[in-house]
Amino acid sequence: MTYGKDLRTERLLDRKQELRRLLTRSPDSLLKYTEYIDGCGMALFERIYELDLEGIVAKQKSAPYVTEREHSTWFKILNRECTGEMQEQPPTKNGGSNDCRKFWMSL
Repeated sequence: MTYGKDLRTERLLDRKQELRRLLTRSPDSLLKYTEYIDGCGMALFERIYELDLEGIVAKQKSAPYVTEREHSTWFKILNRECTGEMQEQPPTKNGGSNDCRKFWMSL
């Protein structure tokens, strides 16, 4: 795949593979690649709960990208107990925040 190609019709796993390739070429990027986690949804959610994260975005691995929410192939699984609180942490090397409580895991 090359720059400028529309990947919306490709499967999620194929789009993620291209994203991984692009992010590998930019090691200083603020964006970080998240592996696709297949199965073990309850164990993953329990870990999200333990870490006090907001939730998980669950996606169908064979689905194309869909822009209309009513036809979407993904959904949010919220941790309704998330406090959003965090112990003080130093800023990142670029001066940004380490507030991982705002981070969404991909399922």
